[in-house]
Amino acid sequence: MGKYDYTKINLVVHQFLLNNCSPQYPINIFSEISKLENIQLITYKEWDSFMGQKIGRLASTYSPDAFTYNHPQLGFILAYNNKTCPYNRQRIQRIRFSLAHELGHILLGHFDKQGGSLIKSGSPKDPFMEKEADLFAAEALAPRSLINPYRGQNEIAKCFDISTAAARISLYYKRNYSSEFFNEDTSLFDHFKYIERNFFLHSSPRNLLKNNDFDPSLTYDFLGVIFHFCKSCHHIDIVENRNYKFCTLCGSNNLLLVSKDNYFEFHETEEQIAFIDKERNENMHYTKLKLDADGRLEEKCPRCENEDLRESYCNICGAGIINKCSGNHIGSLWRPTCTGHLLGADRFCPQCGATSTFLEEGLLEEYTTTKK
Repeated sequence: MGKYDYTKINLVVHQFLLNNCSPQYPINIFSEISKLENIQLITYKEWDSFMGQKIGRLASTYSPDAFTYNHPQLGFILAYNNKTCPYNRQRIQRIRFSLAHELGHILLGHFDKQGGSLIKSGSPKDPFMEKEADLFAAEALAPRSLINPYRGQNEIAKCFDISTAAARISLYYKRNYSSEFFNEDTSLFDHFKYIERNFFLHSSPRNLLKNNDFDPSLTYDFLGVIFHFCKSCHHIDIVENRNYKFCTLCGSNNLLLVSKDNYFEFHETEEQIAFIDKERNENMHYTKLKLDADGRLEEKCPRCENEDLRESYCNICGAGIINKCSGNHIGSLWRPTCTGHLLGADRFCPQCGATSTFLEEGLLEEYTTTKK
């Protein structure tokens, strides 16, 4: 234990956190590094398109996770693999650790020590510097002062958005070594606050689910899952094999489409203000109706409360009980309707932006009237 300068590593970490980061946890390591003027953060794909052609070597041949190249004119180029493999449930957390690890190499002065222009994540070339970078990353993502030693590794992992392996190491240092050993000031993080992070990557696509309820047996491992994030109302819609053009909740066409293979940047940024339903955020509550496999209303009519529903219409009030595209575009002329039925929470057609028949007939309220 004694060969590493823990006091220096902690000091460098804390200077970075206090001088550059927002006072909250988990930190957004992607955004915080992006703001640093002397570091250019690029994906492996971007490296291969630009630097790879000049140097003649693809990013993946350096490291499966990340590496840092000290360019004589451009400064530090931190390249990282942003692919979120569906078979690695903690891939997002591994990317976060890899970025913090590479940042450690830079801020701890490892390029000055080795005299080279390249440092690879997990490189066996210099295990001493690799260990120091690991210690930096662990303290940056989960400071010892904020860790509750009586919590388990799964709780710590969720709390700090790190992998269970990283949480296990952080807990080991917290439980077995005192603050005096690290010469740390436990009051440094008194003003930091914890904010629970959203993480929808493992959520099931709603167009595959019976009654529009999440089925725990279904996972994000399905091929073709698309995450539609509305930049206007911050609603996220998760469906399989459908590219929506409009938000089904507010009708905006200001959508960001994210696949499970390119999810990391979204997780670090827009996902943290996104919501799915009231279980995720009660301040963004909205109504959704249960439908059967044919898209027919499976609960009592919201307009007249008739429970004896038959065919395609309510036999009491006459409301259509299959949600469809109405062809009515607010503030525009009527257009031909799209084919097929919509889902139980859809106020707007995802393909053309027209209002849904459920919204037109009052079975669903407008999002602005249901938002608390």
